[in-house]
Amino acid sequence: MRNLCLVLCALLASCGFHRQGVAPLPASLHAVYIEAGDPYTDFQRSLRKALKTAGAKIVETRADATAVLGISQDETMRTVLSVSKLNKPREYEVTYTVTYAVSTDSAQLLPPQTV
Repeated sequence: MRNLCLVLCALLASCGFHRQGVAPLPASLHAVYIEAGDPYTDFQRSLRKALKTAGAKIVETRADATAVLGISQDETMRTVLSVSKLNKPREYEVTYTVTYAVSTDSAQLLPPQTV
């Protein structure tokens, strides 16, 4: 069993496998203010967690921020793709859209982008 573990570790090390790290944020994103309509969406909760993990501080006021992350659109849409012979939906297409921009007091770091 021990030999098997050693062989697996050697194979993983030789193929270039390594754990994914956290990319460092630029200094302009040290203190981020998130400007959005609903701060309790799943996307925003995940975004806050990811920013904190990367080392950013989420501030509560715009005056304390080094950057403002503005989320202008955060919505889910559902479209019916097919219906049964009884006219009941059988398949849906779910689309999640987020539009955001990042700016500082002096410049716009990222223009509005939709994902």
